[in-house]
Amino acid sequence: MYPLLTNSEIESLSNILGATETGLTGREITRILQLCSIPDNNQGLTKRIRLFNSFAEKANSDQNSDCVYSFKIPTCTRCL
Repeated sequence: MYPLLTNSEIESLSNILGATETGLTGREITRILQLCSIPDNNQGLTKRIRLFNSFAEKANSDQNSDCVYSFKIPTCTRCL
């Protein structure tokens, strides 16, 4: 099990991954969350908030931050 992340740490990571110009697209986020078995119940929200909510809800449910550490961005764009 990985160390527990604070909400601030999860928010910072979500901000980086969901950055408008350099971050993931909405479609990429949807696919990667599916691949990592992280529920995505925030489809209408911004990418950053969507990621934060998904990570935080899963981490709270599991009582650990393993879902955040296991979030892998495929290097192959055909995987998305």
